[in-house]
Amino acid sequence: MKISRKDKVKFGALVNKLRLKMPRDMNPLRKVAAECDMNFSTLNDIEKGDGFPTEAVALRLSENLLLSEKDRLGFLNKYSDIAKIAPPDIDRYLITGDGKEWWNILRSAEGKNITPAALSEIKKIITALEDKKNEPAE
Repeated sequence: MKISRKDKVKFGALVNKLRLKMPRDMNPLRKVAAECDMNFSTLNDIEKGDGFPTEAVALRLSENLLLSEKDRLGFLNKYSDIAKIAPPDIDRYLITGDGKEWWNILRSAEGKNITPAALSEIKKIITALEDKKNEPAE
């Protein structure tokens, strides 16, 4: 994957901003790098725009920067936009046993004119299934 210097700097600035938003005792570069299972110089390179994280590193950052769910998803989507790949959490899900069931669904959707309204209905169905799962058993 070829990432422009401008995009590396932009993403690195985001990582730095999110790290510095963490409580002061939890945000030192070395501490965050260790939590993400990487060398501190690697994280420093990412923040300076001299490097760009792999999908696995982006996932570990998203899990260790103490982000709200909204910010975590935004972070992963930003990574996806720059790297021009599916968000790493989606990739990770799709290669698991449960995720593999989606492969044929996604393939059957390819080339179809699925409207935003239809996507909204699909999302409602999925949300209803989750709500049903959380209901107490009788």
